[in-house]
Amino acid sequence: RLLESEENIAGTSAFADVASHWAAKYIGFCEAKGLLKSYSGSFLPNQPITRAEFVTMIVRAFKLTSEDAANKFTDVKDGMWYTDSINTASALGIVKGVSENEFNIDAEITRQDIMVILHRVMKYMGIEDEAVQEVQFADSDVISDYALDVVNHMAGCGIVNGVGEGVFGTGQNVTRQDIAVMLYNIASKKGITA
Repeated sequence: RLLESEENIAGTSAFADVASHWAAKYIGFCEAKGLLKSYSGSFLPNQPITRAEFVTMIVRAFKLTSEDAANKFTDVKDGMWYTDSINTASALGIVKGVSENEFNIDAEITRQDIMVILHRVMKYMGIEDEAVQEVQFADSDVISDYALDVVNHMAGCGIVNGVGEGVFGTGQNVTRQDIAVMLYNIASKKGITA
C-alpha cells in the first residue's frame, strides 16, 4: 500500500530549501515515499516539471507495471531514467504522445494534462474519485475540450485547486511543489493500493 492510514501522510522534509515552505508537509511525504528526488540536496520547489519527469513520478508512486510495455516513441531513448516509466504508462493507456510517434519528453507539462493523466491513473487503480462538489472555473472556455470535464471533476474531488480568483490556469506549467500537493491529495484518499 502507498498509504496505510491518513495518520501517516504528514511528512517533514530534509531539503534545506523547503524547511519553512508552505508545501513542506506535502514534499516531505513524497520524499519519504521516494517519489520526488533532490537536486544536489535541494528540492527546487518552484522548478517546472517535464512530461518525462511527471510520468516517472506517477509510475513510481503507484508502482505501475505492464508486461506489454514497449517503446513506440522515437524521442524515448532506450536505457534512460524515464524509458521504462513512459513505456509502462503508455502500454496501460495512461499517457499518450503529442503525436503517434513522439512523446515530447522535455516539454513542461501543463495543469490540464496532469489532471487527465491523474484521472486515468485513478480509474486504472480503482481509486474512489466521486466529486463532493460541482466546480466550474472562470477560465473554462480556454480549457481544452478533452480535459474540461476531467479538470472540473478532479477539482470537485479535492485533488487540485485553481490558481486563484476562480481560475484554473490550464496552460500554466506545473512545479515540483504542485505535484507534491496533488500526490498527497490522492494518497490521502483511503483505499489507495500500489
